[in-house]
Amino acid sequence: MTDFTRDNPGLGKALVYTLESVDRTDHPAGAGPGGPGKPCTAFLKCGESRRQCKFADVVKEGSPFVMYATEKDKLVFLEFDDKPSLWREPFLDRGARKLVKEGSRVAVCSFETAKAWIEEHNKYDVLLEGRVCFVFNCGRCGSTLLHKALEALDVQSSSEPHWFHLSPNPDAKRFSLNPKNINGGAFLADIVAVDFPKSTMCFMYRSAEKVMDSFGRLLCAGDDAATVEAERADWRSTPALMRVATLPMLPLYATAVEDAATAGSLPFGEASRAKVAMEFCKWFDAVVSWLTLVQRRHDEQLDDPVTRAVAIRYDDFVAKESREDVLVAALRHLGGFFETDGDVAKAVAVFDVDSQAGSAMTRHSAAPFLTDADRTLARRCVADAAKVLKLPLKALDGGANLLLPNSLGATDCPTYKTVEPTAFQKFQKKVGAFEENNCAQS
Repeated sequence: MTDFTRDNPGLGKALVYTLESVDRTDHPAGAGPGGPGKPCTAFLKCGESRRQCKFADVVKEGSPFVMYATEKDKLVFLEFDDKPSLWREPFLDRGARKLVKEGSRVAVCSFETAKAWIEEHNKYDVLLEGRVCFVFNCGRCGSTLLHKALEALDVQSSSEPHWFHLSPNPDAKRFSLNPKNINGGAFLADIVAVDFPKSTMCFMYRSAEKVMDSFGRLLCAGDDAATVEAERADWRSTPALMRVATLPMLPLYATAVEDAATAGSLPFGEASRAKVAMEFCKWFDAVVSWLTLVQRRHDEQLDDPVTRAVAIRYDDFVAKESREDVLVAALRHLGGFFETDGDVAKAVAVFDVDSQAGSAMTRHSAAPFLTDADRTLARRCVADAAKVLKLPLKALDGGANLLLPNSLGATDCPTYKTVEPTAFQKFQKKVGAFEENNCAQS
């Protein structure tokens, strides 16, 4: 077997391998332990033999190849003889592993090659014209349901971590990306807002303990009682002030969260075991990274996709009395998407179908992942976060839930603080207005 992502195919070229085996386990981590984020070589095994081809042949109209993964400076494509079946899968990374055939081709190209092709064929146009929306989120919060609503309205929508397909529907007028990276998308949103100011965004979120318990039951479903107790004992034996520093996921994108957790002002180290503390880190990293990004861009007096983004709280999104209003408001913000009353009916109909049906994401451990003490700790940390991190989140029900600014369907939301422009910023605006007026007159 070979590391098929190792070698550089050369500019404008792709290396093509033969798939010999694939881990088809319906789980983000496949058959092995842990969660998503593993390299694709952990799931796919290819033979040593390979050939070189033009990258244009991999992505030409009618090609059987679909982009599957990004690996450092490479892109990996898999070959499918039935793309429509793949698009119907609830989770495309697992759907790809389920449907790809042994003996099919695996193509690898460099980022430079893909970038050159995208520029040559004007593939950035959809972003520059504002025909793409981004759905950032903290996970387990209804983003797949929104993805299905978008698909119901003929939006080309992709809902997976580090995964998107290149023009499976060349006639699509609108596009949606749901990049589920671990920091809630703040890193990507920061870049997109600058490079593609006409794009639209939203952030979906849910109660900390609900997200943590849902992820934990899914990712740790195979942990037996003896394993759990051994992990708890090992965690207790680690000095309290050292516990957070031992977590393999550090550093966090939200440095304020990491600093607070390390110092004990957000005492994640009091969790029952390391895996629970990691879920604390993941949830707070996603939510705080987003809040920090939006606040910073407000401080910079910006009017862009980030500062205009709406928030969607899971409770309001799925509640029968509010779901239609919230969904319609979200889709109108993200790009319109409605032409007739029938479009509204098609979008709302997705609530009657399990968006993750047939997936392991609907099956989890019957045993709670969080102890009662973990739940109390989660609520305490949520209730303290606004004060500790100086961010505009509002804790509800003692921290059992929360409310973020700009949340659709909610009242009494906190607001991002507005900062009085400095004298220099006022001067810059005057200069900009003068130059714009001067150019218009000339």
